[in-house]
Amino acid sequence: MKQYLFPPSVILLLIAFASCNDRYPVAPEISQLYGTWQWLRSVGGIMGEVRTPKSTGHTGKAIFHFDGTVAFYRDDILVEQYRYTITREKLYPNAQEALIIEFLGAPAPSNKQTISYQGVDTLFLSDLCMDCYQHTYARIKQ
Repeated sequence: MKQYLFPPSVILLLIAFASCNDRYPVAPEISQLYGTWQWLRSVGGIMGEVRTPKSTGHTGKAIFHFDGTVAFYRDDILVEQYRYTITREKLYPNAQEALIIEFLGAPAPSNKQTISYQGVDTLFLSDLCMDCYQHTYARIKQ
């Protein structure tokens, strides 16, 4: 009797694995990240400096791909590309969990940032240090 049950159970297991799609995470706040984002401004530093495309003379964008890679552009020229991981972490005791992105191989302190949103078309990436920067992006709809 066991030999007759084995093949169907293997087939069901293979179907279950095949139906899983690890390219699309379950959490909507993670899937919301995918796509192209235009850099609007960065605010931070000891003096609360505000950097914008107008003040720096440069445009920027970030493209987050389903495969766990991100590409950063300055004036439409690729300047950095990293693999990234996303986790949920408590930044300090008794805090709510934050969504954290880590850009693997990127220099500190900007290699690890919190992810947050305002609506569906505004992205905030915030460095994890006291005098670091919060970067604001707007979704580019294609």
